[in-house]
Amino acid sequence: MNRQMKRGELDICILDDISLLNNGSQFFDDLSFGSKLIGIASYNFLGQDINIVLHKDSSINTIQDLKGKRISTLFGSNAHRFIITLFDLYDMDVSKDCRLVNEDPRRASKSLANKTIDAYVCCQTFASILEAYAFVRKLPLSQTISLRIPSIRGIVCRSQFIKENPKIVVAYLHDLVVANYWFNSSPIKAADLLTKVIDVRTTQVNQFFNPVFGNRIDSTLKPQWSWLLKTLNRRLEGKYGISLFDVDFWIDDYFLRLVYNLLNLDYHFHQVSFASEFSSSYFVEEQFSRHIKVL
Repeated sequence: MNRQMKRGELDICILDDISLLNNGSQFFDDLSFGSKLIGIASYNFLGQDINIVLHKDSSINTIQDLKGKRISTLFGSNAHRFIITLFDLYDMDVSKDCRLVNEDPRRASKSLANKTIDAYVCCQTFASILEAYAFVRKLPLSQTISLRIPSIRGIVCRSQFIKENPKIVVAYLHDLVVANYWFNSSPIKAADLLTKVIDVRTTQVNQFFNPVFGNRIDSTLKPQWSWLLKTLNRRLEGKYGISLFDVDFWIDDYFLRLVYNLLNLDYHFHQVSFASEFSSSYFVEEQFSRHIKVL
């Protein structure tokens, strides 16, 4: 997607944190950026939305047992960053102490069934889907409890597109904020409606958006996300196409602030909050009923 953005084939897209860093690196040019981080699609502030899936006959029972093994994950995803930082926590190096394979979920599932990989690192929702099959099991989360690094999915937009089409950017963010409020207002009903347009079961949608697991849909660009990206930028410099760049200069919540102002929301209030829901005192129900018509 980053390559497509560079070619001008994509204007706006959502990326996991390691791909966000790749985007910032690719679009950084001296004192300017060809892209901007304009909002957040979702995040997990517990950092516990990733699982390591094994074949049920696997002898792997600890993180240390992964050393020297063939591990699959989707490169550029939060799961990819998770295994890198997890190995680092245990004084291991992914590039030296294992064989990391780039596979999407469908291919990794077959590889796990055929035992051509030793482990697959993926989001908790997909891990639960795999767990329904008799041939897999999860590595206990107690093994990774000390690694509580939040994961985010950010929204990036080409700077040229922002300049030429500001109304579209505002409309995109407006609909995102309203849709988030709609979902959080009645998550069960929203999940039922979502399953009618996407090929995912209701239970899987509910699990992905379940606040118990630390998942949130909140578009505000919190100070914590700047700190997270700057920390990862330093730690991953020189790897996966990531180089040092000015993260704070790259982040631009100008249009998001405009949208919150249009909806009579207090941006700063929600920026410091980690709650799933909008505060009712900041989003009057009668106003929302008018805004929902946009959708």
